Amino acid sequence: MKHGKLLLWFVYVGMVITGIGLYLTLPASVDDFPHPLQGDFRMWHGLFVFISLFSIGQIFQEHIRKQIKKWRRYPDGVIHLLLWSVVIVTGFLLYYPPLWLPEWFNLSNTHWYVSLAIIAVLPFHAIYHRPKRKFKKVQARRTTSEATAK
Repeated sequence: MKHGKLLLWFVYVGMVITGIGLYLTLPASVDDFPHPLQGDFRMWHGLFVFISLFSIGQIFQEHIRKQIKKWRRYPDGVIHLLLWSVVIVTGFLLYYPPLWLPEWFNLSNTHWYVSLAIIAVLPFHAIYHRPKRKFKKVQARRTTSEATAK
């Protein structure tokens, strides 16, 4: 595994763990006192999100742009991109809540449930497309070795 992918997985797992911890330490109602670890989970979640927002630029440059140029649009990749967009927007709106949102719309739950969907989609996207890439590399090596042997 390349160092960049290892760092991305580390940041991803860190975001998941701190996000779950942050969700579990939220007070049940407005009148409850906050959990003592809530500030720590919020700080670590913010750090992992900060790093991941920088890495999104690298992902756009190296991965998404190349797939769009090839006109390959895997459904799970498009769903994954849309889910990440929703999570980023709802995450910013959690820090800076707008006044125009309706009262019935729970921004925190939207962020939480879409994040859970990403937890399901990302490993599937990474694992499902891996054998295809390795097979194409092996197939390309075979054709070049056969051409040089003739």
